Amino acid sequence: MAVLRSTFSSLADAFISDTFADFAKDVDVYSLARTSDGQGGFTEVWSVFASSKAFIFPLKGKENLDSGRLFSDQFYKISLKPISGLTTKMKIIYDGDDFNIRSIVDIAEADAWVNLITEKGVAQ
Repeated sequence: MAVLRSTFSSLADAFISDTFADFAKDVDVYSLARTSDGQGGFTEVWSVFASSKAFIFPLKGKENLDSGRLFSDQFYKISLKPISGLTTKMKIIYDGDDFNIRSIVDIAEADAWVNLITEKGVAQ
């Protein structure tokens, strides 16, 4: 099974780099890090966890009217190579926009490619 997974991963890498390399975007994955503030409390800062090439596809959006204010949600699928330690508590930043990770799906469970369902610009 490991040989099949490794073969699939290398074929997928070759296909992606030869076919879609010009469409890949440089993205950064950020995680929330806690540090002591020296007074018994802590401070939280977003710091770069990893950088990767990714494909970004818009999915669906919706608008809600609540108390006279218009709220909109926009979801995106971000496809990239697996990153060890990636969780839904992290976010992707691309072109100045925050994409909060809502789910992580390993495509075909082959450790070659993952899809992230993200929500753009919404506080976690």
